[in-house]
Amino acid sequence: MADLESCMAAPILSLIVPVYGVEDYVGACLDSILKAPGFANQCELIVIDDGSKDGSMDIVEQRCRGIANVTIVRQANAGLGAARNTGIAHAQGRYLWFVDSDDEICGDAIVQLTDCIVRHGPDVIAFEFETIGGSLDRSPYLPIYDQIVDPVRFMASGRPPSPVQFYAFARALIARTGHAFAPGIYHEDALFTPLALVQAGSLVRLSTACYRYRLREGSIMSLSRPEKHLADMLSISEVLGAHANRAPTGSAQQQALAREVGFALAAARHYAARTSRRDRCQAASFSRMLSAGARWWHYFPLRVLINYARLLGLAALPTSLGSGRK
Repeated sequence: MADLESCMAAPILSLIVPVYGVEDYVGACLDSILKAPGFANQCELIVIDDGSKDGSMDIVEQRCRGIANVTIVRQANAGLGAARNTGIAHAQGRYLWFVDSDDEICGDAIVQLTDCIVRHGPDVIAFEFETIGGSLDRSPYLPIYDQIVDPVRFMASGRPPSPVQFYAFARALIARTGHAFAPGIYHEDALFTPLALVQAGSLVRLSTACYRYRLREGSIMSLSRPEKHLADMLSISEVLGAHANRAPTGSAQQQALAREVGFALAAARHYAARTSRRDRCQAASFSRMLSAGARWWHYFPLRVLINYARLLGLAALPTSLGSGRK
């Protein structure tokens, strides 16, 4: 368990905020952090300018001018995962919190997180979130709060969310495992979060909301390139499958990772349905999709298994349709 004296020797919490093309939102994001109780004396803010070309960084510089515990790092545009990795490399806090620059944190979030760190000191803290501009369907998962639990049990309890914004990670966990974001892909959280959880030794879930998640058009998750979303989700399923294959046979870790393979393939089905037959065929072959889930399908929840079957059906369409065309 962490003690307050050791926590005060360095920032308790590093908030890592990549910035790219968010001039309409970044001011509100920074205000929510800089004005939060506990930020001034217990946290640091690391802003990564990921080659932003609009007025986002002008707003950052205006908001952060003269604030000692704010670091601004500039780099050529490399994408969200690479920007977060840059933030990890510069962080000094005992815990890392990845905050997207079009979102906000809740008013008492830092107080809630630092209190949990001091009392429990877990590898991972999970917490609730609110939405801005819409609502999301939420699947239930482990309803045990404010006590240490096994992260693998947490994973297997239902469908915990994968966005890293809804977790704080001990920097020692990241250093110990060498964990990093895969650069250049969409949905990198669907890979980072389960791999971090399966390697963690302890987790505490808070019942309070600490994060305000904005739903908006024009974000990375919009479907302007569904074929890339499809290809990246398939790659994620393959990496998760490789980690599952290295876990002890039949272990809870292997089963939890196998379920994550299924979740990634179910998401791939969502994007495959929104991709043209030609682009779908170029993004991923039927044999590759079949191979990604062939060993793990018996661990998939029923709805996930149905979506995996639908994915395979969509993948088979180009061959069957193409054979009859002139």
